[in-house]
Amino acid sequence: MAIIKEWKTEHGATIKINDAAYRDKTPEELQKLREHANETAYRLLVNHIRKKTT
Repeated sequence: MAIIKEWKTEHGATIKINDAAYRDKTPEELQKLREHANETAYRLLVNHIRKKTT
């Protein structure tokens, strides 16, 4: 398992993407992974904005 992308958020969370998440996946499965990642990022952003405005 190799880490192919790693970054830290401004709040100290570390996000790591490893190649095991992509190995042996069909194009449809890869699309679902991308959609899930986008939905999660959007939900985190919305929650962050809501906390800043309350």
